[in-house]
Amino acid sequence: MQAVAHLAWGFWYDGLVIHSLGVISIVLSWLAVGYLLRKWRGTKAMSMSLHAASDLRAYLFFGVSLTLTGAMLYAFMLVWFIPRYSLGVVFTGLICAAILGQMIAAWVPDVPGIKRIIHRVAAYGMAATFIPMTLVIVSSGHIPMAARVVGSLALGYMIVSLSLLAFGKLKAHYLILQVLYVLLFQLLLLSAAYL
Repeated sequence: MQAVAHLAWGFWYDGLVIHSLGVISIVLSWLAVGYLLRKWRGTKAMSMSLHAASDLRAYLFFGVSLTLTGAMLYAFMLVWFIPRYSLGVVFTGLICAAILGQMIAAWVPDVPGIKRIIHRVAAYGMAATFIPMTLVIVSSGHIPMAARVVGSLALGYMIVSLSLLAFGKLKAHYLILQVLYVLLFQLLLLSAAYL
């Protein structure tokens, strides 16, 4: 019995299951955001969070889906991705901060008042961690070259999109900029882990 338990843990920890959590969590997050944006329509100027805050069911769906996919991605990152590519304590701290920001942003809705301030600090804080995490990944000699190219393109987009928003440009297309920002970071993770 102990041998079976050891074998099962090895399969989970070293094998297919933990490695698969990355792609599963990312694809599920894409499906969840797609459903959220289709079911609870808003404008292109609204963030994903404003779409979620538009209805109690949307808020609950957003919170549950971000919590589940975030937990899966967090496990994948801590158990497989970070050790596999020797990304170190700085990257680990950044991913912990990003997941914490995601959990706060998921459950504190973007509604007027103190909740909006808390939500936006958490959400923008999470988004801000993507740039240094991308830099760490791109500069790692352990990451495949194709993923480093994807990361370089993602980094360029992140800097340009944040600059445009900071200067008040393209706010009417905020949703598109936000979705692409997250999508490109996720594509970097997928290309690093699966190419």
